[in-house]
Amino acid sequence: MKPSQQHEAILELAHSIYAPMFAERDNLRDAFAYAQEVAKASDNPAAVLTAVYVLTNSIAKQLETIAKGK
Repeated sequence: MKPSQQHEAILELAHSIYAPMFAERDNLRDAFAYAQEVAKASDNPAAVLTAVYVLTNSIAKQLETIAKGK
């Protein structure tokens, strides 16, 4: 995959997962800190964090696939 194709694939992924109804944080560290705050306030913090990390791992795998040019 050419760099321009990788760029387009990353943009496509970003647009496909972005939910404008919700806020965002300036960086991933702040976003994870927010997720942990929400989890602590939940009746089931493990379930909240599990969902966050499943989503994070899925995004990471997609980015890895794009970076490898597959």
